[in-house]
Amino acid sequence: EFNPKLFGYSLFDSYNVHHSAQFNVAENIATTTDMPYNAAKLVARMKLDPRVQWNKHWKLLTFMIGGNDFCSDVCYQTNATEWINQAQEKSLIKTLKYLRHNMPRTIVNLVPSPLINLSFSMDKAPQLPFSCYLSRPIECSCLS
Repeated sequence: EFNPKLFGYSLFDSYNVHHSAQFNVAENIATTTDMPYNAAKLVARMKLDPRVQWNKHWKLLTFMIGGNDFCSDVCYQTNATEWINQAQEKSLIKTLKYLRHNMPRTIVNLVPSPLINLSFSMDKAPQLPFSCYLSRPIECSCLS
């Protein structure tokens, strides 16, 4: 059952700079290298909010990141998979350490990117929505 005392979630679709985003600092084009900055931005935003009792309230963070790393770097790195994994690990560890030291009583939920095999097999899957075919040249141009 929904708890009406929960707050901080986006009120509706908006950019992270809009008031309705509340504690949602996500950006459509973010990569894992942006995570430390976004974590600091989130901590600052939450500390300014009078509803937050910093040391009393539990906080739940969800990160869904990684797909943009692949689509941004696979075209330009000679060993993209290894490079992406190393860069993701470095940024993720830096972010989690920052949150551990700056945001008490926090649970972090890491949501992996959708399987990248889907990007490679899109041409073989005619049942996919048309929007996938429209966005692929922009979001993952080297796979088009």
